[in-house]
Amino acid sequence: MSKVKIKLFANLREIVGVKEEFVEAQSVGEALEKLVEKHSALKDKIFPQGELNKSLNIMLNGKNTDLNTEVREGDEIAIFPPVAGG
Repeated sequence: MSKVKIKLFANLREIVGVKEEFVEAQSVGEALEKLVEKHSALKDKIFPQGELNKSLNIMLNGKNTDLNTEVREGDEIAIFPPVAGG
């Protein structure tokens, strides 16, 4: 298991009241599951109906990633919700 930082943005940050969280995980997916365990209010935003919300942009160390990607000690996961504007 590796300790990774998860950075939250926009409404995700507002929901939990923190801009980052630390979890121990082996993959991006496991890290997100542990985040949801700590902050259950995020479940419907990150895993609605048990599947990853496809409108989220998940990045690992600044690059797009998927749930199966392995993480290493000190890695940083960023979760960006969809952006609307006009």
